[in-house]
Amino acid sequence: MDIKPIKTRRDHRAALKEIESLMSAEAATPEGDRLDVLVTLVEAYERTHFPMGLHTKFGIPAESLIRQGAGRATRPRGKTGVAQS
Repeated sequence: MDIKPIKTRRDHRAALKEIESLMSAEAATPEGDRLDVLVTLVEAYERTHFPMGLHTKFGIPAESLIRQGAGRATRPRGKTGVAQS
């Protein structure tokens, strides 16, 4: 099994393409084993390069709003129109 670490976006795209081609692989076969290893590598790469943080409903990372000093008035409002804490 010739598998190497995912270090670049190009490596990542190539791994995703190969994973797609292996999706119908049976478990406990060489293809199924390759799929398992590639998925593990992609997950590790994505965890590092595309971290999932807290986002607002508009897709803005909440951490950036906090760093910019967004106050109570800019927080999302509930059904009553009152800013949520």
